[in-house]
Amino acid sequence: MNYTCMTHSLNELLAAPEAGRPRAGERRIELVPNQAVSVDAVRGTVVHIPHGSVWLTQEGHWRDYILLAGMSYVSLDNGRIVLSAPDGTSAARVFRIELAPGEHACDAVVNVGAGTIARIERDARRAQAAEVGRWFSLLADALAGAWRSLWGRDRAAGIRGE
Repeated sequence: MNYTCMTHSLNELLAAPEAGRPRAGERRIELVPNQAVSVDAVRGTVVHIPHGSVWLTQEGHWRDYILLAGMSYVSLDNGRIVLSAPDGTSAARVFRIELAPGEHACDAVVNVGAGTIARIERDARRAQAAEVGRWFSLLADALAGAWRSLWGRDRAAGIRGE
Protein backbone atom coordinates (compact mmCIF):
# COMPACT_ATOMS: atom_id res chain seq x y z
CA MET A 1 0.00 0.00 0.00
CA ASN A 2 1.27 3.45 -0.86
CA TYR A 3 0.46 5.90 1.92
CA THR A 4 2.65 8.73 0.68
CA CYS A 5 3.39 10.52 -2.52
CA MET A 6 6.91 9.54 -3.49
CA THR A 7 8.63 11.45 -6.20
CA HIS A 8 11.90 12.06 -7.93
CA SER A 9 10.67 15.40 -9.32
CA LEU A 10 11.90 17.34 -6.28
CA ASN A 11 15.54 16.49 -6.99
CA GLU A 12 16.20 19.92 -8.46
CA LEU A 13 14.56 21.62 -5.46
CA LEU A 14 16.48 19.55 -2.95
CA ALA A 15 19.87 19.49 -4.64
CA ALA A 16 21.46 22.08 -2.32
CA PRO A 17 21.08 20.18 0.96
CA GLU A 18 22.03 16.90 -0.63
CA ALA A 19 25.22 18.54 -1.89
CA GLY A 20 25.90 19.96 1.57
CA ARG A 21 25.33 23.63 0.69
CA PRO A 22 23.16 25.38 3.30
CA ARG A 23 20.13 27.37 2.19
CA ALA A 24 19.12 30.75 3.55
CA GLY A 25 17.20 30.21 6.77
CA GLU A 26 18.26 26.57 6.98
CA ARG A 27 18.34 25.03 10.44
CA ARG A 28 20.57 22.03 11.14
CA ILE A 29 19.37 19.77 13.94
CA GLU A 30 21.51 17.09 15.57
CA LEU A 31 19.37 14.36 17.14
CA VAL A 32 20.39 11.81 19.76
CA PRO A 33 18.33 8.80 20.88
CA ASN A 34 15.41 9.55 23.22
CA GLN A 35 15.35 13.21 22.18
CA ALA A 36 12.45 14.86 20.40
CA VAL A 37 12.77 18.19 18.60
CA SER A 38 9.79 20.25 17.55
CA VAL A 39 9.75 22.41 14.42
CA ASP A 40 7.07 24.93 13.46
CA ALA A 41 6.21 24.06 9.88
CA VAL A 42 4.33 25.80 7.12
CA ARG A 43 3.51 24.68 3.60
CA GLY A 44 6.84 24.07 1.84
CA THR A 45 8.85 23.15 4.93
CA VAL A 46 11.44 20.55 3.96
CA VAL A 47 13.11 18.14 6.37
CA HIS A 48 16.16 16.56 4.73
CA ILE A 49 18.13 13.75 6.45
CA PRO A 50 21.85 13.89 5.57
CA HIS A 51 22.77 10.97 7.89
CA GLY A 52 21.12 8.55 10.27
CA SER A 53 17.40 7.87 10.44
CA VAL A 54 14.63 10.08 11.77
CA TRP A 55 11.10 9.39 12.89
CA LEU A 56 8.90 12.28 11.75
CA THR A 57 5.34 13.07 12.72
CA GLN A 58 3.36 16.17 11.80
CA GLU A 59 0.48 17.73 13.68
CA GLY A 60 -2.83 17.00 11.98
CA HIS A 61 -1.48 13.95 10.12
CA TRP A 62 -2.50 10.45 11.12
CA ARG A 63 0.63 8.78 9.76
CA ASP A 64 4.27 8.97 10.77
CA TYR A 65 7.33 8.60 8.57
CA ILE A 66 10.74 6.99 9.02
CA LEU A 67 13.23 8.88 6.90
CA LEU A 68 16.62 7.37 6.10
CA ALA A 69 19.78 9.22 5.10
CA GLY A 70 19.23 10.92 1.75
CA MET A 71 15.45 11.16 2.08
CA SER A 72 13.44 14.38 2.38
CA TYR A 73 9.95 15.19 3.61
CA VAL A 74 8.05 18.17 2.19
CA SER A 75 5.08 19.44 4.15
CA LEU A 76 2.11 20.44 2.05
CA ASP A 77 0.37 22.26 4.91
CA ASN A 78 0.94 23.95 8.27
CA GLY A 79 1.48 22.04 11.50
CA ARG A 80 4.21 21.38 14.03
CA ILE A 81 6.67 18.65 13.03
CA VAL A 82 8.28 16.47 15.69
CA LEU A 83 11.56 14.68 14.92
CA SER A 84 13.31 11.95 16.88
CA ALA A 85 16.21 9.58 16.23
CA PRO A 86 15.20 5.94 16.79
CA ASP A 87 18.55 4.33 15.88
CA GLY A 88 21.38 6.49 17.17
CA THR A 89 22.71 9.92 16.37
CA SER A 90 21.12 11.49 13.30
CA ALA A 91 20.90 14.88 11.65
CA ALA A 92 18.18 16.85 9.93
CA ARG A 93 18.24 19.99 7.83
CA VAL A 94 15.08 22.05 7.91
CA PHE A 95 14.38 24.81 5.38
CA ARG A 96 11.54 26.17 3.31
CA ILE A 97 10.83 26.10 -0.41
CA GLU A 98 8.09 27.79 -2.38
CA LEU A 99 5.49 25.36 -3.63
CA ALA A 100 3.10 26.15 -6.43
CA PRO A 101 -0.48 26.54 -5.26
CA GLY A 102 -2.60 23.52 -5.96
CA GLU A 103 -4.73 20.74 -4.70
CA HIS A 104 -3.43 18.43 -1.99
CA ALA A 105 -2.91 15.09 -3.69
CA CYS A 106 -1.54 13.75 -0.40
CA ASP A 107 -0.51 14.93 3.07
CA ALA A 108 3.17 15.29 2.27
CA VAL A 109 5.79 14.41 -0.30
CA VAL A 110 8.63 12.08 0.55
CA ASN A 111 11.57 12.45 -1.80
CA VAL A 112 13.77 9.40 -2.26
CA GLY A 113 16.80 10.06 -4.42
CA ALA A 114 18.26 7.47 -6.77
CA GLY A 115 21.40 7.22 -4.60
CA THR A 116 19.29 6.50 -1.53
CA ILE A 117 17.35 3.79 -3.34
CA ALA A 118 20.61 2.21 -4.56
CA ARG A 119 22.03 2.27 -0.99
CA ILE A 120 18.88 0.69 0.48
CA GLU A 121 18.91 -2.03 -2.19
CA ARG A 122 22.64 -2.69 -1.60
CA ASP A 123 22.13 -2.90 2.18
CA ALA A 124 19.16 -5.25 1.68
CA ARG A 125 21.23 -7.54 -0.58
CA ARG A 126 24.05 -7.62 2.01
CA ALA A 127 21.60 -8.41 4.82
CA GLN A 128 19.99 -11.13 2.71
CA ALA A 129 23.38 -12.68 1.88
CA ALA A 130 24.39 -12.61 5.56
CA GLU A 131 21.12 -14.31 6.55
CA VAL A 132 21.51 -17.01 3.87
CA GLY A 133 25.10 -17.57 5.05
CA ARG A 134 23.90 -17.89 8.64
CA TRP A 135 21.32 -20.52 7.63
CA PHE A 136 23.91 -22.49 5.64
CA SER A 137 26.20 -22.43 8.68
CA LEU A 138 23.40 -23.74 10.91
CA LEU A 139 22.62 -26.46 8.37
CA ALA A 140 26.30 -27.44 8.10
CA ASP A 141 26.59 -27.62 11.90
CA ALA A 142 23.47 -29.82 12.10
CA LEU A 143 24.74 -32.15 9.36
CA ALA A 144 28.18 -32.37 10.97
CA GLY A 145 26.57 -33.24 14.31
CA ALA A 146 24.42 -35.91 12.69
CA TRP A 147 27.46 -37.33 10.87
CA ARG A 148 29.49 -37.44 14.09
CA SER A 149 26.60 -39.11 15.88
CA LEU A 150 26.21 -41.78 13.16
CA TRP A 151 29.95 -42.33 12.79
CA GLY A 152 30.31 -42.71 16.56
CA ARG A 153 27.51 -45.32 16.70
CA ASP A 154 29.04 -47.28 13.79
CA ARG A 155 32.46 -47.30 15.43
CA ALA A 156 30.99 -48.32 18.78
CA ALA A 157 29.00 -51.14 17.13
CA GLY A 158 32.12 -52.30 15.28
CA ILE A 159 34.16 -52.35 18.46
CA ARG A 160 31.48 -54.28 20.41
CA GLY A 161 31.00 -56.74 17.56
CA GLU A 162 34.64 -57.80 17.53
